[in-house]
Amino acid sequence: MERGAVYERIAECGIMPTAFVYDVEETVCLARTLDRNGVHVIELLQRTPGALAAIPAVRAAVPGMIIGAGTVRALETAERAVAAGADYVVTPYYDQGIVDWCNERGVAVIPGCATVTEVSHGYQSGLRCFKYFPVKQLGGVEVIRQISEIYSDARYVVTGGVGYEDLLEFAPNPYVMAVGTVCMMPRELVAAHDWSGIAGLVRKAVAGSLGLEIAYVGRGRLDAAGSGLAELLCFYARARNRVPEIPEEIRNLAGEPAAGFYANSLVRALAFFRGFGLEGEVLVWEDEMMPVVADVQMPVLGGRLRLVARHYVYKT
Repeated sequence: MERGAVYERIAECGIMPTAFVYDVEETVCLARTLDRNGVHVIELLQRTPGALAAIPAVRAAVPGMIIGAGTVRALETAERAVAAGADYVVTPYYDQGIVDWCNERGVAVIPGCATVTEVSHGYQSGLRCFKYFPVKQLGGVEVIRQISEIYSDARYVVTGGVGYEDLLEFAPNPYVMAVGTVCMMPRELVAAHDWSGIAGLVRKAVAGSLGLEIAYVGRGRLDAAGSGLAELLCFYARARNRVPEIPEEIRNLAGEPAAGFYANSLVRALAFFRGFGLEGEVLVWEDEMMPVVADVQMPVLGGRLRLVARHYVYKT
């Protein structure tokens, strides 16, 4: 897959599970469970003997999966992983030799960075996607915000002990392309082959990453009872200082839609709806060509659903 498309698919997913390979067939089952429940990306950590063999096995079993090779510490590992079918390479620290090799061959690479200096080296090498690791120990959301004041078109995969609550914190940040986490696949459930339990956690993680939250319902779209309930929910959400009003200029961009929702990322949200055959159109782009207001056609509602990027109104 072309490298630009790989980065795009990762951003649309918003979650990058990092998986140890203890057993190839087990890893295939895990990848299949992730894919069927809304996570179409997996990073297979190249730290165990079976890790390389898992790449073509997952490719054969889950053809649509975006497969990365993680913890790539040597050029030889990158070469073998790409030859085996990896779509992208992730390094734990910045390695110019691996970055150059990937650039020369058009391979997507996400180098590990812990300083602005490392980000600057990658930026000068043409990269716009970096792994910020370990993000919590290095300052969390605030450090991403500050670096983004220097490189506003760079995006980050944040990793390093990231749990579900951390995912909820990082997902609304417009500069976070994806959250690297294992919160949806704890080792005890994988070892027990509890794919049903993992599926539930995957769906929970996807919901947390999307962050869809009702802001208002258009009048006349629901019956009296439904409209009253929707307005009540909206009122109490605002009363808790969680949901600010969508400005009128956004509500009336193209006529009042059936309802308005906030989302952590319009890139993620539009990809999510496309998975159900529902197409969306971006109405407003922010600087750096970041989509912040869009409408999705919702035939069942007899109209459109307006999506607004949370940071655009919340100013997070």
